[in-house]
Amino acid sequence: RSEMRFRALIEKGTEMKTLRSPDGRFLYASPSVTTTLGYDTNELLHKSIVDLVHEDDLPTFLNNREGVIHAPGNSVFNEVRLRHKNGNWIWCEGFTTNMLHEPAINAMVSNFIDISDRKLIQEKIAESERFIKTITDNLPAMISYWDAGLHCLFANKTCIEWFEKQPAEMLGIGKKELLSESEFNLRE
Repeated sequence: RSEMRFRALIEKGTEMKTLRSPDGRFLYASPSVTTTLGYDTNELLHKSIVDLVHEDDLPTFLNNREGVIHAPGNSVFNEVRLRHKNGNWIWCEGFTTNMLHEPAINAMVSNFIDISDRKLIQEKIAESERFIKTITDNLPAMISYWDAGLHCLFANKTCIEWFEKQPAEMLGIGKKELLSESEFNLRE
């Protein structure tokens, strides 16, 4: 009964759970791994995680893995792109824990989720922010946005130049720091 509950938890969940050897070969992959990445279990058992990691993400991934391999019981976080069987890249994030020291497990245990939708939304937000910045930076009017504590959250190029600041100096600066006391009181 206990094993049935454990299997239900692992095999019915949407998180991708794997057991891997120290060199990255898959020893076990939960059904969600095959659903998310498109490979069947037999295909995965003949692969290494290294075969699936995007080349741009591989150096960080390998460095993180190397660090945790020599630290029994420790975990490492990774955010990587993994290759789907169809060739597309799936953004994933999760933790890998070194359980090599546990004789009953003797593997690297990973728990990852697909974050592709979140990454797409983040890119669309960044694209929108770049678009707004391009428009506002090309206007002759001073445009700025301040939080409730009167700290600058955004200033366009005209505003930054008028105050003779660097862009990084404007972000977070308080109105009182930027304006003299009399100007501040007049503008409030």
